[in-house]
Amino acid sequence: SRQAATEPLPGPDISEAVFDHLSGAIRYRTISYSEDAEPDSAAFNGFHRFLRETFPKVHANLGLEKINRYSLLYTWKGSDSNKKPIILMSHQDVVPVDQPTLADWEAGPFEGKVTATHIIGRGTMDDKGSLMAILESVEMLLAEGFAPKRTFYLAFGHDEEVGGAN
Repeated sequence: SRQAATEPLPGPDISEAVFDHLSGAIRYRTISYSEDAEPDSAAFNGFHRFLRETFPKVHANLGLEKINRYSLLYTWKGSDSNKKPIILMSHQDVVPVDQPTLADWEAGPFEGKVTATHIIGRGTMDDKGSLMAILESVEMLLAEGFAPKRTFYLAFGHDEEVGGAN
């Protein structure tokens, strides 16, 4: 088969604030140490407050249920209950920093340093980057007045790095 030649579509108008949002998310030390260790409530609850402040439309329009105190399940009700729902998933937790590697970091692992080409910090790629991208997208869609036909669930676990049992 051959790919049909097409004109590229213009990308969405994305605010430069998305870089600051991801940088801010990285500053929360939502570390999972082991299956048995109690999560740092100050870090996770602080991160949840940050999300409420950063994404006001999401929090005004979607339902939010906390599971086992720290996992977040948002529900964006669709208008057609006959359509199967979609779930978008990510996780809030990160692995601990291996202390002997600290000198190798270009910036502190929880600094969220923004450079010309990167945002540096624990969780940028695994997995706060996708968590923030999902929330940024939903916030933008809500600002545009979009209403989904099918229900969307946004599921953000708090213990994926240690197996996700909770």
